[in-house]
Amino acid sequence: MVKQGIEAYLYLTQTRLALRREDATSLKQAYYTSLGHAALLEAQLHQVLPLVQDVEHAVLKGVALAYTLYPEPAAREMSDIDLLVPFETWNLLVERFHTRGYRVVPSPATPPAFTRMFGGELKLAPPGQHLFPVELHWPLARGEWVRLTTEIDFAAVWARRQQVEVAGFPVSILAFEDMLLYAAIHFAVNHRLGHFGVRALLDLHVLAQYPHLNWDQIVRDARAWRIQTVVWLVLGLTKHVFDSPVPQDVLTQLQPGKARRSLLQLLHPEHAVLSPADARPFRRFLLLYLLVDRPQDVVRFLRHTFWPDKHWAMARYEAETWRGIWKARLKHFWDLATNAERL
Repeated sequence: MVKQGIEAYLYLTQTRLALRREDATSLKQAYYTSLGHAALLEAQLHQVLPLVQDVEHAVLKGVALAYTLYPEPAAREMSDIDLLVPFETWNLLVERFHTRGYRVVPSPATPPAFTRMFGGELKLAPPGQHLFPVELHWPLARGEWVRLTTEIDFAAVWARRQQVEVAGFPVSILAFEDMLLYAAIHFAVNHRLGHFGVRALLDLHVLAQYPHLNWDQIVRDARAWRIQTVVWLVLGLTKHVFDSPVPQDVLTQLQPGKARRSLLQLLHPEHAVLSPADARPFRRFLLLYLLVDRPQDVVRFLRHTFWPDKHWAMARYEAETWRGIWKARLKHFWDLATNAERL
């Protein structure tokens, strides 16, 4: 529970667990520690949220869920504040955050030209007294898997945002159906079922418990966006771990063919979730290909993995000549061969 970051949630919700006294005490201590972190986060939100009130935005991930579907903010462990904002507003927001003592943390993996062309995130480190960095995101889901194998309707997601109150401020968040689909992609593709796997499934569990969730829309969008296999796998894992109220007919409608299901079972995705440190990088790498819905997109993604297109190589490795592009492709191939987890 401690490794996965869900002890505060269990303290608040699992009152009937038959725990030893020392374990119950440990859970209680973890909860009060989480209360302290939640108070620090809220104090920081009082500094951050006024800066985006006049900018189109959506509060993402932990903060959005903590203040809406979790029993209380302390029940959801968090490490940063994620904001989805149009790319053209980044410079304005960076200037505003700079006046509050935040500084930009450069990312070698996403040079400015690459971010302009393919999207990305910008990390803003807070001043010393604060714990939580701010990350600006655009678009909602990104990366080569998303770009080459899916057809996500980002405009529809942006239009369906809803207004809620977070830390006393009116903010926009994604519709809960879109939040579920985004959480599934982020967990399965970006994190390859690792990185606090049970906590990621807990987010999906609390989303699945929302009584007004439109499961028909989730199925339709998962199919139209070509993320059907991703959503089926992640919701199945959520139901397996938490006995979540995911309708069985939803899983039946989303499930891939028998051969794909058998191959995914051979990778034991539940092991990657429950013991992420023990999962083999090759299994996570292979998982990306098995999660692609259409065979033609698998071929496209595979070709790009080993030999990226010209514009991507130019932006990612800042190449300007044909010779530079070839050197960038060779470097990319070498990076892939020596450290696939980094790509």
